Amino acid sequence: MFGDDDTFPIHVECMDDAQHLGAGKTVRYALVVSIETAEQTSTTIHDEVRARLRQQARDRARGRVQS
Repeated sequence: MFGDDDTFPIHVECMDDAQHLGAGKTVRYALVVSIETAEQTSTTIHDEVRARLRQQARDRARGRVQS
């Protein structure tokens, strides 16, 4: 069970091809995570994650504006 401010570390490995990119080149990617739970629990987790991600985005935007 997870509480507020708990984390769930996920190790992401870069594909071999990306290691051979030239200097200054980047690879854009997305990470999708699926968790199987009871329907009501899934809805709660989704809402909590969405709210926290929105807050983090607001905080980052404020930090850029204030800089």
